[in-house]
Amino acid sequence: MVNLSKLPLIIRLVLLPLTGCDTLHSKIGFNEQTPQQNGHSYPGGTKNLGAMSTFEFSPRWKDLVTCRGPGGSFILDSGSLPTEIVWKEKAPSWAKKLWPVLKEELEAWYKERGAQLIIDERASVYHE
Repeated sequence: MVNLSKLPLIIRLVLLPLTGCDTLHSKIGFNEQTPQQNGHSYPGGTKNLGAMSTFEFSPRWKDLVTCRGPGGSFILDSGSLPTEIVWKEKAPSWAKKLWPVLKEELEAWYKERGAQLIIDERASVYHE
């Protein structure tokens, strides 16, 4: 059996949404939590900080991350978040004032996965 946890994070991010298999998540070391932890169920088991978080994050195909929040969802380039000034121009209206919370929760989510969030004014925000 191949140890998939040795694969680069970017490859794991691409593989996860294609598998549809929760058991693969733990096999490749993407997250240590089960999808039902804290009494909540999230596709792919990718809830970031527990029941008190504002946002939920889940990897998507082609280096993207879906972010679900109190007013809807949007997609970010994997590993990057626009600066706060750019965020206010690109973000969905309901999320414009939530940049500090999003940044904190996204940093923690990436840290749990052995990656780092980059704040970059060129980062994209896609509306669903």
